[in-house]
Amino acid sequence: MIWPPDDELLAAWGRLVGDPTSGTAFVSLALPPLVRALALWGKGAHADDIETAAADAVLALIKRPERYDPAKSPLPAFLLLVARRRWLNQFAAERRHRVGKIPWDDVEFALADGNEEGDDAPSFDRPEMQGVIASFSDVDRRLFDLMLGGERNTAAFAAVMGITDRPSDEQEREVKRAKDRIKARLKRAAGGTDG
Repeated sequence: MIWPPDDELLAAWGRLVGDPTSGTAFVSLALPPLVRALALWGKGAHADDIETAAADAVLALIKRPERYDPAKSPLPAFLLLVARRRWLNQFAAERRHRVGKIPWDDVEFALADGNEEGDDAPSFDRPEMQGVIASFSDVDRRLFDLMLGGERNTAAFAAVMGITDRPSDEQEREVKRAKDRIKARLKRAAGGTDG
């Protein structure tokens, strides 16, 4: 697990404080080592869950860079602490969801009829949204593109995920999980619950 040099990482964080549009550069610098560090900590966890928690931690810092205090801890330690907390919260929420104790709200990407976006349609041009989209894996980015295009066929998503050889009920489960994960990340970036 190799992090960028402290001065480089702190400089990137400093740019966030003054310029929120520098989020994409910060994501490319901090996300890969954070994913590796979190994977070592959460051995046996699903890789998608690790990536989601790490991306959420980086996104949280992009949204509110002032939450980090360089005098208290190194930036990698801070990011790992936030990512661990997010992963544990995500794990607990999924466990509650499986036993049916909490409902999950779907995020819809439907645009208003006509040529203009509706007021409640998400704006993917915002820096927070761009940061999340930039952090998507290649597969998640292709799934996101299908979702934006209005694709409903599970087989199309399963093909992108490379799981067409699995039974259809397992494909449906895995596709739903992937789509829910993408929607949740975008919802948090748009100012929804971080839970």
